[in-house]
Amino acid sequence: MWNTILFYPQEFSPSIPKQIKYSVTAISHYDDLTPADWKEYTYRPSRIGESEKYVVALYKYKHQVPLDGTTYFYNDTDYYGEHPINSLSEIPSELKPHHQFIWWLLQTFEK
Repeated sequence: MWNTILFYPQEFSPSIPKQIKYSVTAISHYDDLTPADWKEYTYRPSRIGESEKYVVALYKYKHQVPLDGTTYFYNDTDYYGEHPINSLSEIPSELKPHHQFIWWLLQTFEK
């Protein structure tokens, strides 16, 4: 099992241990995140750990997200163009799987 976790190549994502590291780092810097960390996020492969920061910042500032259909998941209108953020309750289900886990951790431990 450990070989699979450590050496299984992710198609378009970092390895599982790296995703865990980026997630822990983002959560541990919860207090340092600003609204700009989710508002100005754009996916770029070279931005290591930025998507995890985006999710934690989105969680932290979820009550500032406009729910009028003008904000899209990951600020990506190409992929999420048909799924704008319309309610806070729908956010976790639209996130990528490891980002859903980050959201769950934050909710569970009431960050």
